[in-house]
Amino acid sequence: MTAGTAEVVIATKLFRPDLWQQTVERKRLHDLLRQGNVLPLTLVVAPAGWGKSTLVADWLARDRIAAGWVSLDGGDDDPKRFWRYLLLAAEQAGSAAGAAARRRLDAAGSDVLRDVLPTFVNELATAETPLVLVLDDYHMITSAQVHASVAALLDRCPPRLHLMLITRTDPPLPLSRLRVRGGLAEVRAEDLRFSPGEALDFFSGRLGPLLSEHDVLRLLARTEGWAAGLQLAALRLRDRADPSAFIERFTGADWHIVSYLGEEVLASQPPEIREFLLQTSVLNRMCAPLCDALTGRTDGAGLISEIYRANLFLIPLDDERRWFRYHHLFGGLLRHELARTAPERVSALHRRAAQWYAGHGDAAEAIGHAIASGDEALSGRLVATHWRRPFNAGQLETVRMWLGALPAELVAASASLSAARAWVALDTGRLEEVGAALDAAETSVPPDTQLMVLRALQLYKAGDVGGAAERLREISPSADDPFIATVHRLVQGISWMWLGDTGRAGELLVEAARRAEDDGNRLAYIYAEGCRALLAVNR
Repeated sequence: MTAGTAEVVIATKLFRPDLWQQTVERKRLHDLLRQGNVLPLTLVVAPAGWGKSTLVADWLARDRIAAGWVSLDGGDDDPKRFWRYLLLAAEQAGSAAGAAARRRLDAAGSDVLRDVLPTFVNELATAETPLVLVLDDYHMITSAQVHASVAALLDRCPPRLHLMLITRTDPPLPLSRLRVRGGLAEVRAEDLRFSPGEALDFFSGRLGPLLSEHDVLRLLARTEGWAAGLQLAALRLRDRADPSAFIERFTGADWHIVSYLGEEVLASQPPEIREFLLQTSVLNRMCAPLCDALTGRTDGAGLISEIYRANLFLIPLDDERRWFRYHHLFGGLLRHELARTAPERVSALHRRAAQWYAGHGDAAEAIGHAIASGDEALSGRLVATHWRRPFNAGQLETVRMWLGALPAELVAASASLSAARAWVALDTGRLEEVGAALDAAETSVPPDTQLMVLRALQLYKAGDVGGAAERLREISPSADDPFIATVHRLVQGISWMWLGDTGRAGELLVEAARRAEDDGNRLAYIYAEGCRALLAVNR
């Protein structure tokens, strides 16, 4: 019984990585991707820093393939949010199936597996043009519901759809079955290692004649062909008079090389650049005004441009070069260094980011940073103010995650947070949790109309229709909250319908339908009209 409101879409999640420097053409890998393009799934899996996203983006650009791209994050564990971005990416690639399925997703009470996925598959089955969808950073997804929906999509995959998953770990999908059927192409770390020829090509465009073939091959052996290690080495070797001596000094693999080279890269930066890198490392994505809010400076745009020109692992997220992010590996290194050198600053930086995002209308990012800051009061205020929009969009897992990050006593002391907890539990059929939330709130906060309506709704759901009707008769919702007023009339009308007072029920349901329509509450409107239809049938 929720009011339908449009969800804020982060457009930069739908941009494929910009090839911000001359990339090495990796023909052998492009051939693998080209061959896999006729299969349901291509899996590109390797640890951080192996150039997975760059490889796929470069191949799409060189083959001029109009693919949809989604850069996933932790918030996409919510099935409805995940599918919203997947369908938006399909539309971006020119598929009409995305728009058709998204209309089903936006319908009141929709279910991804029951309503959205069949519409998407059926539309694609008759499509004339192929659709390539890239889901980057799929390892960020931990929700069993999301994995199940992707597995169902692959199981019913129409011939024109090709899915590409870029991930650090093998996803919990039916990969063995796809292999047996010949429906899976795979690119792994052993494939992504730079060959001697690719390494020579890589360094020839960056260091000119400064690095001999012998030194390139030694560096290749030390990094084991790891793209991030080669790129970090290129940054440090640029200013070295004796590159051979530098190459001789370091050994190790993966994080050890990154730590060694990354610390050298940071140490070689001017103090203001190094400070800017560390302060902004807490951001998932960044723009100049946000950076200024974090650092207290006014030259964020200039510093971003300088860092971008220096090839310091800064990746543009849009065509206008307004939003950027750090390469995941480099960002991790910066956060590690910030926590090591100034752990007391991390919380304050997250708090400033939360306040900036809250002031610019991005509640999800604001709440994420507030939770990361450890500021429980700020987190509670933001969740209490903004939980209804994602809840109304069907993103129950998102709201549940936010509430789970707050202390139980903080939730109980807030009527809005307690209502959020009760609504999520009601919509997922956990009536015992509804009762616990309401019990805790009733001992901690003054009488609240929404909580009273929720208590009546709990009684109704538990089968005590008479008790629900009696409680609702004692409540007079304020006109200031049309949502609660609608729910109040609706539940009251449904209760009287089952109690046999059809006259009173009809009046309340007409009023509930009118209020719901005025408020854009599609689900409440459907409930009200459906019950009016039942009354008409009975008559």
